[in-house]
Amino acid sequence: MKSIIGTTAILAAMTAASAANAQGMSGDWYVSVFAGFSMMSDAEYDATDNYAGYDEVIFATELEAGPLIGIAVGTEISPNLRAEAELSYATYELGESSVDYSYPGGSGSYSYGDTDGDASATYILANLWYDLPNMGGGTYVPYIGGGIGGVQVEAEDSDDTVAAGQIGAGAQFALGSGFLDVGYRLKVTGELDFASKIEPLVSHNLQAGYVMKF
Repeated sequence: MKSIIGTTAILAAMTAASAANAQGMSGDWYVSVFAGFSMMSDAEYDATDNYAGYDEVIFATELEAGPLIGIAVGTEISPNLRAEAELSYATYELGESSVDYSYPGGSGSYSYGDTDGDASATYILANLWYDLPNMGGGTYVPYIGGGIGGVQVEAEDSDDTVAAGQIGAGAQFALGSGFLDVGYRLKVTGELDFASKIEPLVSHNLQAGYVMKF
């Protein structure tokens, strides 16, 4: 992992340690293990500068929806506010590749068909979640929030590590000695520096997990 991943992990650990210090290790600590599906936007790059006489030339490769898994460790730092360090991983099959182009007086597109291979995204994020216990009617506890950190994206023989962030919402339901956590996350990466500059990627993530407190 490159430096931004390491830096984010250190910041997340420091946040958790500070919270523990402030609460004398008497706060509500928890571990969350989750899984789900991730739907990523196409990987696009602008190649206009390489094509004289064209107004715009955009190459794109589809990233088909794939599974995600993750783990998070967190603690309550104030009433209804939780700080959390998250590690998650999602994989995608490469789909159809295409090019869209425009030139003075016209435009067009061309498909290259399916692309062999796959891609993956590994996130390390420091999150803050705000619980809304008065909105669940005692049956569940909804929450909203988000986080910042880094992501390493790999595709075939290329990889890059850039800044990333997420916003999300969900709800927790009492289940056994812990909680069932069902949520949605919108994740955004920075611009990726592969063989060509790939525009920021956006993913829609649906996940469910189990939260164990200690």
